Amino acid sequence: MAIKKILTNLEIDGSVTADGVLTVNNDFHARDSGGDRLIEVIASSQKVTIGDIDEAGYGNYYEVSGTTGISKWLNGGVEKMNLSYAGVLDVAGNVQSTGFVKDGGTSSQFLKANGSVDSK
Repeated sequence: MAIKKILTNLEIDGSVTADGVLTVNNDFHARDSGGDRLIEVIASSQKVTIGDIDEAGYGNYYEVSGTTGISKWLNGGVEKMNLSYAGVLDVAGNVQSTGFVKDGGTSSQFLKANGSVDSK
């Protein structure tokens, strides 16, 4: 089937329903009525971002770049926490929990600030 280009720029106030595949050859951005980013496709870097980031840079999103994915949480445009595709959690600041468990640890061991384990 031949593809016919009908528009250079398209702005829609409402919704779009596609039965099949929606093909985007260049960058694609979807925002809500408040201007928050909901979906962003950057063709040149093969990056897809899905989330809710407002114009001030607050919110969270999930990003896939190539074969990797990462969830990021932002505060004023500054990354405060991310969770990688491999399951690595990186936090800028303090982490609080009702408990931390080290695989293979025993009840007589404790976790030291440098990450090593010691016994009572």
